[in-house]
This record gives sequence, structure tokens and C-alpha cells, in this order.
Amino acid sequence: MVAMAAVFKATMGGGDADAAAKYSVSGEIASEAILNIRTVRALMAEGQVTKGFNAVVNELAAKEGRGAPRKGFAFGFGNAIMFMVYILGFGYGAVLADEGLAPNKMYQALMCIMMGAMGASFAVAFSGDTSKAKLAAYDVFAIIDRASKIDAVVPTGDHTSLGDGSIQFSDV
Repeated sequence: MVAMAAVFKATMGGGDADAAAKYSVSGEIASEAILNIRTVRALMAEGQVTKGFNAVVNELAAKEGRGAPRKGFAFGFGNAIMFMVYILGFGYGAVLADEGLAPNKMYQALMCIMMGAMGASFAVAFSGDTSKAKLAAYDVFAIIDRASKIDAVVPTGDHTSLGDGSIQFSDV
């Protein structure tokens, strides 16, 4: 199962920045059209919105379609690995049951192994996100450790000066 997760991660994970940007643009077009449907309808801009969305999605589909056979093979191979492990586990469990091992012990051991392997495969699948998680944790703790400008301990609610609220432009 860890091998299955590694195969999935290698072939399907990440993607390139260009595809991510195109997904983002198509999502923005769709959400803007849905959120502002009355305006789109009032301006009779359905065709223009549909044309823009289709252009981005068709370009993305043409590019992503070239890698689809590789991704499909990786998905099938990963699932085949998982089912082969199940076949081997249950087959060997049957041999052990014939030799006198209680069936409930065999199933208990097999399920422990399978659940452990699934947990390890999930860990492998998300291992690429650990650097992002470390940065996020650092940012969160930086915010938590920051000294507040408002003194919550003093009942008067005094706080340090936050400025007078004016904006001054220079070198504009």
C-alpha cells in the first residue's frame, strides 16, 4: 500500500504551475458567473462567459489529456498492488488456518497489518506537504507569540497608540 501511495504521488501529485493557474482561472470565471448571475443575464453576457470558460477548459483538457493514459496506468497499477497484498494476505491466512491458527486471530492480524499499511500509505501520500505545514505552523506561532498592542489585563482597556488614522502619501 505504501508502494501504491508512492506511485500515486509520483504520477498524480502536484502538477505544474501552468495547469494550476488554468484551473484557478476557470474556477474564477465559473464562480463569478454564478455569483453574479443576475448581472450576467441582464447584460446578456452568457455567451461571452461561456466562451471564456470553454477556452480555458478546452486548453487545459488538451494538455491534461496527453498525460491521462500514464495517470490511468498508475492508478490501475496502484490498485493492483493493493489487491495483490489482500490476495497474498488472505491466501497465507488460509494456509495458517489449515495449520491450526484460529480464524479470528488470522483476521485480527491481517486487519492490523492492512490498517497499518493504509496509515503508512496516507503518510507517504501527504509527505510532500510537510514543508508547507512547517511554514504554516511557524506563521501561526509567530502570530500567537506576537505581543498585543492592546493590554487585556488592565480593566481600563488602555492600549498603546495605534496612530491617528491619517494616511500620508509621499513620492507619489
